[in-house]
Amino acid sequence: MRNEEGKEANAKEVTECIEQVELAEALREDDYLRHWNAVDESEDGGEEPKINKEVSLGYIRMAKHRKSAGQEHVYKTLRRVRQCKAGTLLTGKRRYEYDMQDTPYCRLCLSKGSGYFVSDITHTLGGCPYRELRKIHCQRHDEAVEAIYKAVRTGYKGSATVIRDTGKYEEMDENRKHTLPQYLYREPVGDRRSMKRPDLVVILRVRGDKQLPPQYVPMREREDRRLYLLEVSYTALGGMERREKEKRDKYEETLGGLRMEGWEPELLTLVLGTLGEVPTNATELLTKVGVKGEGLTRLLNDLHNIAIKRMSECIETDNTYNERIGYYGDCTTPRERSYDHGEEPNDRARKRAKVGTAARQTVTRRRRIQVTTGKKKGKRKK
Repeated sequence: MRNEEGKEANAKEVTECIEQVELAEALREDDYLRHWNAVDESEDGGEEPKINKEVSLGYIRMAKHRKSAGQEHVYKTLRRVRQCKAGTLLTGKRRYEYDMQDTPYCRLCLSKGSGYFVSDITHTLGGCPYRELRKIHCQRHDEAVEAIYKAVRTGYKGSATVIRDTGKYEEMDENRKHTLPQYLYREPVGDRRSMKRPDLVVILRVRGDKQLPPQYVPMREREDRRLYLLEVSYTALGGMERREKEKRDKYEETLGGLRMEGWEPELLTLVLGTLGEVPTNATELLTKVGVKGEGLTRLLNDLHNIAIKRMSECIETDNTYNERIGYYGDCTTPRERSYDHGEEPNDRARKRAKVGTAARQTVTRRRRIQVTTGKKKGKRKK
């Protein structure tokens, strides 16, 4: 190997060259960093980042202050966020790559016969069909929709009807079972369960303090015919564009039917990241449905914190289940048994050292009593 001058390279120059190549490969292969720094062309010809980094890093900034207050659970969640972003979280796939287990597949899916799915961060935070994890995924979605619903109602101040779709279908009242009610269609709709159910629908024609008519009412010339259909979804940062396209394809036929009925519908797709990433276009989408000012800032922070909270719960649930079924049964060394997603080996070592110190102090104290009194310390006789 030769250097820039054409001479034979020494060991130092070879090492520097290798480090540069490895760094370039790491930056090129880091999908998360590439999506994090992605930009869109703005209307004025400039570049606008796709991710609102100020909001998306809110928990990390907040945790630095709360960590000093002795709140260890905040530090634990912060560590998990950093591990997920860096791709170092010890998932089943990562353990398989380190020869710590014999398969990269999700044990939760295998235990329920759901199929062979690679256990990575994306699967745990949004794709695993296991009952307990799926419950957390649905709670994350419903919390976000509920937060947006309250902000939209406050923003419009009762000047529009807002319908949301959250919770189980059987537990909803009749006014919430269908976010696209019969009022929007001239002809009676047959199978209501087969219809699409947007997460949030804003009808500007009817005030929020009035009862929505059960049947279609012919429109007058100057009536507001606008409809906003808002879809909320959480996914991995790299799949946000794909998820948005899926939502638009899903509602293409529904939007066409509403236009034929005389409405002016608009689909707003708000795709959020499972690690708290909030897209830049979220501000524009939420402003369209009446959320502005301090309410908008508060809502964006709430959506970010909901994702962080549920992320930590997903990892904790995955850890707990895998430990219960023998997650560490095929480890190569006993030391690896103490390692999980949220706690490093050094933490366990410090705990063992602390317990050992306390035990040694107790033994030393008993020996001193025996030397000075000549008696062993025992239980007192009643």
